[in-house]
Amino acid sequence: MGRISFPGMSNFGSFTREVRKVGVRLPEKAIVPYHKAVHMKMLDGILKRSAVDTGFSRSNWRSSIGAPDAAVFGTRDRKTKYPGPESVVNESLGVISALRPYEVSYLSNGTDYILLLENGQVPGIEKKNPQAAQGMVSVTLANFWAAGVGSA
Repeated sequence: MGRISFPGMSNFGSFTREVRKVGVRLPEKAIVPYHKAVHMKMLDGILKRSAVDTGFSRSNWRSSIGAPDAAVFGTRDRKTKYPGPESVVNESLGVISALRPYEVSYLSNGTDYILLLENGQVPGIEKKNPQAAQGMVSVTLANFWAAGVGSA
């Protein structure tokens, strides 16, 4: 799985500091619901911005707790009907329902061309993809930060 960089964030130190600022204001019982809400808002933004040809990459967004899930489900072909975003959301809700305070949740995609899509490219063709020319994750994260932590 490749590495995605985000404009304005060379490391996650600033992210951690911002979360700590917000976390200090949250009572203990509000941490998990807040974390779940942020996780699902990020997933929603990524799914809405995902470039779709066959739906294979969009159906391979995975939520996990403790470590990224880079598993790829299925194989990419034009004949298969891949699950839609609602299926990904439902699976993610099931996964993060087990979230406990201070655990780390992840959104990951193990498809071999996800970085091409994130960089606005069409796999196998050297041109920009108009569906997600600016990326999916980077735009969602930028909007998340612009709106304030937890208001993506």
